Amino acid sequence: MLSLGLAAQAAMLLAIACDVVAFQLHGRRRLLLCMSGGMALVCLHFALLAQWTAALTMLLAVVRNFASLRRRTLAVELGFALLIVAGAVLTWGGLASLLACTGALLANRAMFAASERALRGLQLLATLVWIAHNLAVGSPLAVLREALVFASNLVGSWRLSRRSDTGQP
Repeated sequence: MLSLGLAAQAAMLLAIACDVVAFQLHGRRRLLLCMSGGMALVCLHFALLAQWTAALTMLLAVVRNFASLRRRTLAVELGFALLIVAGAVLTWGGLASLLACTGALLANRAMFAASERALRGLQLLATLVWIAHNLAVGSPLAVLREALVFASNLVGSWRLSRRSDTGQP
């Protein structure tokens, strides 16, 4: 029988695979769909570890990613921001909740950014906050995931900037 802790780590390993691939994809739709798969697994990871604010914000992130594919309006963005804050208040657990809420708000803003470059830049900031969160809750695989996502995002951003510098699609 698989223990909850082992199941949580297995979910995180699968999330790592999704997230590293996501930032190498070109195009908003592909990026968001792959990121959503990783986020669903991260949600499961945090739920198994009883980190409820992080689990809830990740669940909201999956829903938000799908919503942002259809409508990227200020009203939708603010609606998800309010849900994130309300979720953090309802599941409050101190510093970990504050960090999860902050990281989720930054990522929320990123998903509604007008350009792929802005999305990637805001995701870099959100990733740094999530690294702090994952250190605070003692989840080394979650720290590794965020570090890999950060590095993958940097590489993807560099590739995107090189492509636009040379005029390639």
